[in-house]
Amino acid sequence: FGLPVFCVGARTAESARAAGFAPLLVGDSDGAAVVRQAVELGCRDILHPGGVDRIELKAPDGVRLHPVAVYESRAVDALGADAAAALADGGTTATLLFSPRAAALFASLVDTAGIARAGLGLVALSAQVAAAAGPGWQTVETARKPALPDMLAAAGALWHRAGHG
Repeated sequence: FGLPVFCVGARTAESARAAGFAPLLVGDSDGAAVVRQAVELGCRDILHPGGVDRIELKAPDGVRLHPVAVYESRAVDALGADAAAALADGGTTATLLFSPRAAALFASLVDTAGIARAGLGLVALSAQVAAAAGPGWQTVETARKPALPDMLAAAGALWHRAGHG
């Protein structure tokens, strides 16, 4: 398409390639870091597609950042019976949380269901996601990089520490 594309993570880069783009940069940190890298490469007008609910990125002086909502996640009103039972019985080692909004909603659903946070482990995509979940969890791990393999590695570490392998 002839436009420079900067992606946070390999999966986003794969999706961009599948759509006909050729990513110039694949970051392994977060959106703010990728914006900084794009600016260092000379970009001054940046389109930022993302979800309706997302972390707002700050642009340095002289740079225009254009956020565009391209998807929306919708929350449920309550945990399903199976999910509530799995969380309440102590058999769930970790819940993976990929966004601040999901983390806050999950915390609210757990609290509404009367499930003790102290018995649950979380794996968060980033420190911002972990903070949005709030306090009181048995353990909170943050992925080394904001990518699914790192999330799964953190969940695996929790699994092993819990004596499952």
